[in-house]
Amino acid sequence: MLNQFQKRSARLALAALLLSTALGQAHVGEHPSVHDTVAGIIDRFSKTMSLKELNAMDASKAKSLLTEKELHILATEHITFRVNVPVKVIIIRETAMGDKPFWLKDSGFTPMGFKIPYRVQKWIFG
Repeated sequence: MLNQFQKRSARLALAALLLSTALGQAHVGEHPSVHDTVAGIIDRFSKTMSLKELNAMDASKAKSLLTEKELHILATEHITFRVNVPVKVIIIRETAMGDKPFWLKDSGFTPMGFKIPYRVQKWIFG
């Protein structure tokens, strides 16, 4: 049985969790969220293409089927932040993932000319 302190702690933890999720919402503005945009794309593709076509689709084909609005939301709304001083934004990406993200060049990012090597660690649980 929980004592009074444990009950109060549980209520405070729940209140903090609910408040933090409300404060941490990432969607800003009247446009659809990234989640809603991706859900709409998936829904449209599944209604207009066969399973065989979907399985054969590569990234460039998928991109060619996106609307300008969808491309804009995916390029500009995934991660957003505000600053009040000049900043330099550096994008680090995993090159093994394939082509550069479509929005890098259009957003004015230029390669810095170096790669960061890293070592993959294997974690074994059991």
